[in-house]
Amino acid sequence: MAALNLCEILDSSLVENVIQRYSREPLADSESFRVLLGSYFCDRVFLASDWSRLAQVISENHASVSLVLPVFSQERLADGRAATMQALSLFDSNCDEIVVNDPATASLIHNLGPKYKVVLGRLMYKNSRDPRMPEYQEADVSEVIKGILSWSKKIADVKAVEIDSLIDTNLQSLSLSSGIEIRLHRPLCYISTGFVCKAGSNHLSLEQKFRPHVLCRFECQSTIDLHHIDNPLSDYCRLGRTLYADTHSGMYGEKNTLWYPTMDLMALGAWGSAR
Repeated sequence: MAALNLCEILDSSLVENVIQRYSREPLADSESFRVLLGSYFCDRVFLASDWSRLAQVISENHASVSLVLPVFSQERLADGRAATMQALSLFDSNCDEIVVNDPATASLIHNLGPKYKVVLGRLMYKNSRDPRMPEYQEADVSEVIKGILSWSKKIADVKAVEIDSLIDTNLQSLSLSSGIEIRLHRPLCYISTGFVCKAGSNHLSLEQKFRPHVLCRFECQSTIDLHHIDNPLSDYCRLGRTLYADTHSGMYGEKNTLWYPTMDLMALGAWGSAR
């Protein structure tokens, strides 16, 4: 399985262009062209997504969809459920996987029946990762996966788990007797996230910045922070409320790789300014 990660992007025209481009790329296996849509880190982005036109593009390009659900805040929980059901209705038979990032959502999705396979997303585990600190660069991924799988015993139909790793990881060596797939995010490795969005404070005065409950204007869709550090492993990249390490590794089409097309998105104008 190889997939294209197009989460956190609200511009449906941009997503459409990327899908049409990558749908012609060769894959490492015989499975269908798959895209990840939704958000890992922000329920506001998920709720603001309009997939009505994109659903047709998905169908025309014979793509399979993994719908990615964030951790919804209590105040947006009801809206999150409604938006999830609407998205599943739009994508219909093209959507066969739902990526969940907290145990409660996993249990909720299980109640939808056997049509949707559950994928445990990258927020289901919290091991330390930081390219600036050697002791946080080479976490024992096999131990991390054992921790994630403790959730799978409580949830039926878990198809796969997603991981982030700063180093090149041989997924084939991580054998699981349960038969659950291991999927690796590349080239952006998630380092940390939070409730306060740096970009969302861009339009506010200094006294009003960095308050978690102030409504943003989706500044994350037009700003990317790039930070070069003196480390051969990676550079830093901040998108919205999330900090990533750009590992400069991997390539689209590799087996069990979830590819985020950073350079292609920048070239297509996904972010109006880079800093």
